[in-house]
Amino acid sequence: MRCTNCGTEFEGNFCPSCGTPAGKSIFNTDSKPVFNQPQPEPVFNQPEPAFNLPTPEPPAPRKKVPLRLIFEIAGALLLLIFMFSSFGRVSKSDYMKLKDDYNSIGTKAEQYKTEIAQLEKVEEEYTAYKKRMEPYEGLEASEAEARKIAADKITAQKKAEDDKKKAEEEKKAEEEKKAAAEKAAQEEADRKAKESATMEQKNALSKASSYLAYTAFSYSGLIEQLEFEGFSTESSTYAADNCGADWNEQAAKKAKSYLDYSSFSRDGLIDQLIFEGFSAEQAEYGVSAVGY
Repeated sequence: MRCTNCGTEFEGNFCPSCGTPAGKSIFNTDSKPVFNQPQPEPVFNQPEPAFNLPTPEPPAPRKKVPLRLIFEIAGALLLLIFMFSSFGRVSKSDYMKLKDDYNSIGTKAEQYKTEIAQLEKVEEEYTAYKKRMEPYEGLEASEAEARKIAADKITAQKKAEDDKKKAEEEKKAEEEKKAAAEKAAQEEADRKAKESATMEQKNALSKASSYLAYTAFSYSGLIEQLEFEGFSTESSTYAADNCGADWNEQAAKKAKSYLDYSSFSRDGLIDQLIFEGFSAEQAEYGVSAVGY
């Protein structure tokens, strides 16, 4: 028997070479071709894989070339062009001069490079210092604001005190001016009254002044005393009005004279002064003036 798979001649149920059963084939001849099977759809617009490309660094800022160096180089070039165009050739002395100028320009260029490097270094140090000072900038600003608020408060307080003092001084000056005017008016009235006073009124005024020189009287008490001396009520009133007595001070003197020879309670002393003809306000003033 021949194997249907490898073609080996054998006897038995299986091929000794490939193990295929006798009369069988490893190929499935019964299978049928399959058509119109669904095919997988092509996939488009798939996201491209992300790559962590390095971010290009920004180009370094171009260093500015000093204008002075540009002018010197331009001047040297113009000088060379002028000499070649004018003479057609350069003499040895001119060449040496140009060479010296060229070397001088090169030396200055190196100096400028050194200065630029130094300035860049200083700028870097300043930037680093400024960065270190950033945390303290807010603190300095807050402290400055606090100092400003305190200074403004002190200034406002001082201004208020000055305004108050100025107002008090103006008020005092106004009161003094008013008192002076009233005093002048009273003196003028007294002068006119004295000029027009009768003989009896003048004598009553003289008598009233002599009484007040050694003892204290109330306004009404002085009038009564002058009437007791025989002066008319009109003349006695004239004398009391023009004697210039301060009736509050008269009450204080009267209270002191009472306490010099007798003892009184505060209310009793007030009642005694009222009995003497002083008003309640004058009696209160007199008692307070002697320390009661």
